[in-house]
Amino acid sequence: MDIQLDVKNLTHVFKTGEGIRDINFQIKQGELLTLLGPSGCGKTTILRSVGGFIQNQQGKIIVGQEDITSLSPEKRPTAMVFQSYNLWPHMTVFDNLAFSMKLKKMSKDHINERVQWALRLIRLENTAKKYPSELSGGQQQRIALARALLLNPKVLLLDEPFSALDAKLRYELREELREIQSKENLTMLFVTHDQEEALSISDRIIVMNKGDIEQMDSPRSIYNEPNTLFVAKFIGKMNFIEIPIADHKASIGNNMYHFSHTNSSKLTAAIRPEDITIQEGKGDWLASIKKIMILGHYAEVTLETEDGILKTFVEKRKLESLHVHDQVSILLQDVRFFEGNDWIKYIKKEELPTCITV
Repeated sequence: MDIQLDVKNLTHVFKTGEGIRDINFQIKQGELLTLLGPSGCGKTTILRSVGGFIQNQQGKIIVGQEDITSLSPEKRPTAMVFQSYNLWPHMTVFDNLAFSMKLKKMSKDHINERVQWALRLIRLENTAKKYPSELSGGQQQRIALARALLLNPKVLLLDEPFSALDAKLRYELREELREIQSKENLTMLFVTHDQEEALSISDRIIVMNKGDIEQMDSPRSIYNEPNTLFVAKFIGKMNFIEIPIADHKASIGNNMYHFSHTNSSKLTAAIRPEDITIQEGKGDWLASIKKIMILGHYAEVTLETEDGILKTFVEKRKLESLHVHDQVSILLQDVRFFEGNDWIKYIKKEELPTCITV
């Protein structure tokens, strides 16, 4: 598959010292790549650099086979969808969409055809004669997306386009965006701080931290196999326990883990709540139920163990047999270890001779 966007050694440092340093990544044709991270991590700086709104101090930006590093925004084969809709309030939806094509002196028939195509794509065929003030926030954002698509960009840039909308509408619009992106084979660079949004729509995700790339991978790998402690803490819910290590061995509950080499006296164990199962009989840990929080069709159960506090998820139908202060046995499905910020692989796991039962 062809590389549509190639970012090489991109650097832009502000006077405050914040910014991005030596950023490298590529986006394939028809791929949706998301820049994810907390506020101030550099994701919007990258997006605006690609769009030409920030002049990078170092590096190259190549779209297709064209080096666009020195081009102004209007001359780049990109289009931006901003957080705010930026629609002309005195123009109808049709005129908002047709504006750029009228500047290029395209024929009326061509403009009408293209506008109708865009409105069908976003499922707002009956809004052409309406003004932005007559539309909901979600409809206005759809119009802003359609306007960007009418520029025929080789790379579509989206800067947290759904952040001003309520949760239900955000969910609906990101599903629609993914559908449009797949149908039209669009290449997209998407910026968000919402991890659920990133995990649900992306082909790949770049997790940013303080101007650097922490990890670039598929949503599945980002979630299941975080390479750094930062990514593990940022993506999804996770239990963290500090455990001592001696002779390249560390134990959690009833399991002993062996490591090939480590210079630390302690490691951080990271465990997803869904990887902890409350069961009858033998388990890896003995725990006491500290709290049960109902969250709809499932509950979050807080467990107290000798190694620390853990949280797990339990289906609603299994809650009848669980009560606060109950002693339970828990089974550990998976664990990931970190030495400092870096993931460290264990070479084998063995069960200790003493089994825990209740």
